[in-house]
Amino acid sequence: IAQQEGFEFEARIIKANGQEIFVHSLGKPEFDEYDDFVALFGTIQDITSRKLLEQNLDQQKIQTLQAAKLSTLGEMAAGVAHEINNPLAIISGQVSAAEKLMRKGNLNAAQEQMEKVQRSVERISKIVRGLNKFSRSSLASDQALHNVGTIIEDTVDMVNHAMERHKIDFSTDIDVSGEILCHELEMEQVFVNLIMNAKDAIKDNDERWIKVEARTEGFCVIAKVIDSGTGIPKEHIPMLFDPFFTRKSVGEGTGLGLSIAHGIIEDHGGKIYYDETAENTTFIIEMKVHTP
Repeated sequence: IAQQEGFEFEARIIKANGQEIFVHSLGKPEFDEYDDFVALFGTIQDITSRKLLEQNLDQQKIQTLQAAKLSTLGEMAAGVAHEINNPLAIISGQVSAAEKLMRKGNLNAAQEQMEKVQRSVERISKIVRGLNKFSRSSLASDQALHNVGTIIEDTVDMVNHAMERHKIDFSTDIDVSGEILCHELEMEQVFVNLIMNAKDAIKDNDERWIKVEARTEGFCVIAKVIDSGTGIPKEHIPMLFDPFFTRKSVGEGTGLGLSIAHGIIEDHGGKIYYDETAENTTFIIEMKVHTP
């Protein structure tokens, strides 16, 4: 009223009988020729049904994201066991060697062995922490400022074992300044989905490599996931981000990976697309750098 402007808002209301409803209200004040306030005109509409539907859809989306994460973790389980067993075997040998050195009084050499044990323990802890974080529901993380380069590095720790298992040459080339406003766990899921999709596409090829690049260009972060494949058939390109569309054999995937990645990036106000001009199979993500 003080600004002599119209208004529009939504509110949660508890009725006299205790029932909770949601309303949408809009209107405007009216003034006389002397600019004195006369009346407030507007409407109040009950939008409870719409709000409940939106909440249900949001919950279904979260459940779908979580199911996709668990599916991805299941795919990586064998590799994770291998990744952890290796340092465990090393720890066992190093502890035994340290004990022998201590009995001989060679404390300096024993300390060196124990330092190697510590590094192996830290490697296992890093793998477990990454998987534990990735498995959490996206509800557990609000949007915050994150560096895309750091997100990619955390993702690499989770997928490295899958690359080694399939003898894929995996590399990164990251030079990112600035941060983006995002759900960290959801952005990790985007990169995991793209990398694992690339792995599935080339794992039987003679030439097997995957590269993740990220650069800051102007006010955007441009990230690319490139693999040694020679591209996707033109007739499949319009359907790439459709739910359940997949070129994988039965039992090898749901076809939700790219669809979920597309939804997450769009929800963050970014773009994800397939680069039809690239020599090798390339997916590109564009996100705006946060400016205060």
